Amino acid sequence: MTEEKTGIPPHIKRNTLYLALIQALVATGFQLIPSLGSLIMLRFTDVLALIGATLSMGKITGPLMSYPAGLLADRKGRKSVLLLGVVLYGIGALLIYYSVISISLNVFMVGLVVNGLGMGALRQVTVAAIDMFPRRLKAEGMGYVMTGTSLGSIGSPLLVWATSNYAANHGMDELALPWLVIPFLMVLSGVLIYMIKPDPLEIARNITDHYPGEVISKGKQAVEQSKVKIGELLRELPIKISLANNALSFAVMSMVMSLSALILRQNKYSVTLISICIGLHVFGMFGFSSVIGRLADRMGRKKMMYIGSVVLGISGFITPLTSNYLIVTTGLFFVGLGWSINNVATVAMLGDSTPPTSMGQMMGVNQLIGGAGSLLVPAIGGYLAQNFGFPAVGTACVLITVPIMFLASKLRETSPGVYDHS
Repeated sequence: MTEEKTGIPPHIKRNTLYLALIQALVATGFQLIPSLGSLIMLRFTDVLALIGATLSMGKITGPLMSYPAGLLADRKGRKSVLLLGVVLYGIGALLIYYSVISISLNVFMVGLVVNGLGMGALRQVTVAAIDMFPRRLKAEGMGYVMTGTSLGSIGSPLLVWATSNYAANHGMDELALPWLVIPFLMVLSGVLIYMIKPDPLEIARNITDHYPGEVISKGKQAVEQSKVKIGELLRELPIKISLANNALSFAVMSMVMSLSALILRQNKYSVTLISICIGLHVFGMFGFSSVIGRLADRMGRKKMMYIGSVVLGISGFITPLTSNYLIVTTGLFFVGLGWSINNVATVAMLGDSTPPTSMGQMMGVNQLIGGAGSLLVPAIGGYLAQNFGFPAVGTACVLITVPIMFLASKLRETSPGVYDHS
């Protein structure tokens, strides 16, 4: 049976807005890692090859937290895990602030670890978004929430600009002060999480109660309400392709993003301009998510994977080739856009193939594999840059994106979100 098209209920729209605002607040802090983290690491160690470690730490701890957080979210609901995430994220920011003013590399590393744990739990925002929409609207619904992150791409440069000026006028450290603001943003996020009602997991379990005109076949409804083991789901080809695509896309983006701040800093650009560059990159990652989501729901996930890999490969190749601010910033924006196209398509594919009662865990697996794929890549990018020059990094980006197109060619998508791999 086909699904009858219905509008989005008011309470779903309200919850979606709250999730988007949470994303905006979290993204404001998230951008400090690539824009300031590498500069802090360079100050502490003066070793170029270690600058990628600031992102790599998050790629270790975030994914390690994602699966336990997903398991808890599948059992207790999404809100409890999101609250845990904002608490950890705020504590991590305070530790990083203290590490800079006390000149302690050890405290800095601990702060990155705690920050990463918080981010791992906060990845359940995506799951919460997918929970609230039927299959025909999953990518679009997720896109609305992810678009909220684009507000953070504006907020983070403003935060760095304001705190940098304040630090200069009051004899404070411009690399430290921004981190002191993040805990206050996390308090606001906690309030928004509390206001989400009902819990998105409850919506997913009773989707037809919230979309009265939505007609779903009994077989499909039984699958969506069943508890399927993750091991069984991982045997399905669309899920395998989604997980691999996510890992490869994250690898390219992490490598380029971690080096871009260094390229600009070496050419005497201010931390404010660097933050603007990273902000535009994050805007590329999330600013067009709602549009991309609608396209993925209409054109299909496979076509979007093709488009995303081409954009990601070309921009990843161009960005490290020059120190020109305009070119680096533009290239980094398109790296974010290419990643966004792949991310929306692949996460929607996971939502297509995973029942709500297992989606938290599946997102945890997705983050774990994605983290593994990008764990060493920023450090490898630093090694390539130091020993072979920045163009070698661009070449590596192209090579990594080729398998994404190959995997997309193996996907048999009969209609958007429907796959024939029986």
